Amino acid sequence: GAGPGTATIACNQFFDLEKATLVEKDPEFISIAKQLIRFTNVEYLAQSFDEIISLKAHDLTLFSYSLGEISAHLFSNVLTQYWQLT
Repeated sequence: GAGPGTATIACNQFFDLEKATLVEKDPEFISIAKQLIRFTNVEYLAQSFDEIISLKAHDLTLFSYSLGEISAHLFSNVLTQYWQLT
């Protein structure tokens, strides 16, 4: 998931994000992200990123460490789902 939002913070420094959606199942990470992220238009989805979600299209989708946490049989489906949202 999004963890404490550090990748979002880094992207915002380069791209001046208008809006961000963070998908993270751990409420502690969401709490930390809310403290760290300084721009206002952020949506937090408290669920695992590998669950089926309904989102509007986004200009950028970020994954890092989290891709290594999902099982091999879900990997392709998760990537396809988020690619279609980007």
